[in-house]
Amino acid sequence: MRVCVTACEVRYAALVGIARDGDAKVHGRKPRWPVGTLVAHIVGALGELVVSKALGIYWRPVIDRRDTAYGDVAGYEVKATQYPDGYLRLRADAKPDRPYVLVTGEPPALEIRGWIYARDGMRGEWWDERDGEYHVPQSALADWETRPFEVPR
Repeated sequence: MRVCVTACEVRYAALVGIARDGDAKVHGRKPRWPVGTLVAHIVGALGELVVSKALGIYWRPVIDRRDTAYGDVAGYEVKATQYPDGYLRLRADAKPDRPYVLVTGEPPALEIRGWIYARDGMRGEWWDERDGEYHVPQSALADWETRPFEVPR
């Protein structure tokens, strides 16, 4: 599903990403990626904004604490990458019963590629020992239109 964003929405997501990156550094949280944490935070925030927009709900980003709330957006966990052919990254401690959504691309038009429950994405053949995460290919994702409307807490 294609979602278009405005310049104002991009600025908002960028500010949230910058704030998240600063918060992580101030509190000494180690980055999940070897380089580019600022860009990763901005891309992640933009992905959350896109999912909120697609759902027609207000985006309430979390900045000042780690992600412990009820998902990133309305119970969904959002993963984003600027690469159109990118995969969904699942950490080993992903919440098994939570739906994870993949957003790809760059403004002004991003794509919601689909979703998967973490338990279904944690397959041995998708495990990447180098970064300790599962790399779920887009071909394994369910269509966005089939997403669960009741998300478990």
